[in-house]
Amino acid sequence: MLEQARDEHRLLPEVERQSLHATHAEMGAYLLGIWSLPCTVVEAVANHHAPSRVSHPKLDAVAAVHIANALVREMDDSSLAVHEVPGALNQEYLDALGVSD
Repeated sequence: MLEQARDEHRLLPEVERQSLHATHAEMGAYLLGIWSLPCTVVEAVANHHAPSRVSHPKLDAVAAVHIANALVREMDDSSLAVHEVPGALNQEYLDALGVSD
């Protein structure tokens, strides 16, 4: 799927959803739930690309994983072609948390 996303100039989540009917974030969260990991961990994995889906924005695991994911993507530009939005920190979410600076 990584190769397909690169070759077709598509985003990885689009290719994942087309092929598997779920994204890597959703599949990872599902497995973590089956393995009985804490809900905070499952929620962080499920929402690391879209933290604003969480109804209770706060500086927690969701925020930490979202920020870390964006920072890693900024440092490794080889992954940019296959991720949602290059270096995309959800600015509105960070503003709501009071950590946008």
